[in-house]
Amino acid sequence: MTERIAVLGAGVMGAGIAQLGLSQGFEVLLYDVSVPALERARRAIAGGLASEAPLARLHTTSQLGDLTHLVAVIEAAPEELALKRELFRYLDEFLAPEVLLASATSTLPISALAQSARYPERIVGVHFLNPAPAVPIVEVVAGFHSGDDALARAQDLAVRLGKTPVRTLDRPGYVVHRIAHHYTGSALALLEEGVASVEAIDRVLVAAGFPLGPFAHMDRAGLTAIARLAETLYQGFAQSPRFRPSPLLARMLVAGRMGGSAGGFYAPGGESGAVAPRPGRALKLALVGDTASVAAHEGYWGDAGHDVVRIVPPMPLATVEQTLADREGVLEVGPAPLDMRLKRLAMLAKTLPAGAWVATTELGRTATELAADTGAPVLTLSDWSPLANAPVWELAASAQLSAATKERALMALGGMKGVVEVEDQVGLVFPRVLATMVNEAAWIVQERVAEPRDVDAAMRLALGVAQGPLEWAQAIGLHRVLGVLEGLTRELGDRYRPAPLLKRLALSGRPFLQ
Repeated sequence: MTERIAVLGAGVMGAGIAQLGLSQGFEVLLYDVSVPALERARRAIAGGLASEAPLARLHTTSQLGDLTHLVAVIEAAPEELALKRELFRYLDEFLAPEVLLASATSTLPISALAQSARYPERIVGVHFLNPAPAVPIVEVVAGFHSGDDALARAQDLAVRLGKTPVRTLDRPGYVVHRIAHHYTGSALALLEEGVASVEAIDRVLVAAGFPLGPFAHMDRAGLTAIARLAETLYQGFAQSPRFRPSPLLARMLVAGRMGGSAGGFYAPGGESGAVAPRPGRALKLALVGDTASVAAHEGYWGDAGHDVVRIVPPMPLATVEQTLADREGVLEVGPAPLDMRLKRLAMLAKTLPAGAWVATTELGRTATELAADTGAPVLTLSDWSPLANAPVWELAASAQLSAATKERALMALGGMKGVVEVEDQVGLVFPRVLATMVNEAAWIVQERVAEPRDVDAAMRLALGVAQGPLEWAQAIGLHRVLGVLEGLTRELGDRYRPAPLLKRLALSGRPFLQ
């Protein structure tokens, strides 16, 4: 016998969940107080199904009394606490105790929805992401009273709907929205601070492996929804600086720039394109750093026909100077403690020929700070994306670097791949954005909201990326992520304060994931 579920609310999310249920073989009863809304939902569902046959299992009603013979109810009504609480009070009294009651709310506490229920243990959250038929994850949310049996049945229902369930506690934003807020929030902060343009930020992050840049994403999602989520998180976490809403986003909304057809950060249909390499030529470069990173760069540049030598400290300064005599630039690469990097840069400052430059992958300090401390002609270069795969260099020049030397460095590096130059700030763009996402993931794990593997699975599936934030951080090095966060905290305040768990793991050399 075909099992029957009810979906309450015929808006975009409710219609999407109903379509999903039909496509997975359920009989679906779709409820809404508005008959026109039900008619619109039926048309949308018909358009989304692969064939018309499943529509025979769709029933619509505007009477709550028709909700009978159900295994589960999924509430997707408007995000109004009083309305949802009243619905759950009625359902709890009207339906048999074995019927699972689940809310698809994205902003309201599950515990608050269950407050008036006789059987609050059967009320759970099932947070679908929009569009519900397409995004392969459901966050199964445990409210304060949610019982283990109800949570297990919700997970089973998610699997039967073709989704991967991820367990999370009832905290604002759960896992996905809480971490994804930093993808958009960090991009907005970078723009507000003048570090990079909308187009540059989107290009860098798409090059890093995100399917859509943060500004293109905000335009598609709608700026009102992004602003509402930011405010929910800000208030839900007692106005923590980590979730401070963007003044720029508020100004955009006041100006009527709401995304979509109204235009947002881009004119409709005007999203950013790729960055092409400049015409290249054979270069004379030197490499200094840890063995693995130097070897990777040596192969990368050497295979492209460039003349590359290694500097392997400790070496007499005279030998270093002789080795560098005909070099036009140096790449100081890979992970290393700051004091070691400063020694390397100071050595290079004494031995580089006139007009040569140094590109360092130290991102916990600005290029200007590094130049002031060492006297080296420094640019900072992000190496947080795989060397051979990332299609752009992201870099910033120190304020001390002459225009002519900077142009030589840009021309040299731009011959291998596209160059996105940003203003000199700790972390540049991608490392700063990723570090804030990793930091929030660390807070989630520390607070026991979700397990590390569930956090990564949720973000991989929700964002369509190859690695979750914790996997990404371990591949780069937790101490490097910590260095960027500490540098940002020093420069910009508590918004970037590292989670204690992240700091402990980074300092002890222990991983999030075994």
